Amino acid sequence: MGRCPWCADPRSTREEVHAVGSVYSWVVVHRAFRPEFAADVPYVVATVDLDAGPRLALRLERPAGIGFGSRVHPVFHRHADWTELRMALDG
Repeated sequence: MGRCPWCADPRSTREEVHAVGSVYSWVVVHRAFRPEFAADVPYVVATVDLDAGPRLALRLERPAGIGFGSRVHPVFHRHADWTELRMALDG
């Protein structure tokens, strides 16, 4: 069973939400956090406020024209052994 990441309450639950939202903030990464992403630099990591409430930090695809409040939608990037949730700008 999972726990709340902030208070460690064991009564936390999972809830599916529609993963669309708006950009709260972003940073351009010029030095990869992990060696497998070194070929991707520079890339953008954005903090996104989902319309359903949660705030996420994740990679942003196609960031040209990004601005505070830009609308985003989910995209999935397939790696060899795992799938990464990213966001892309609408339009």
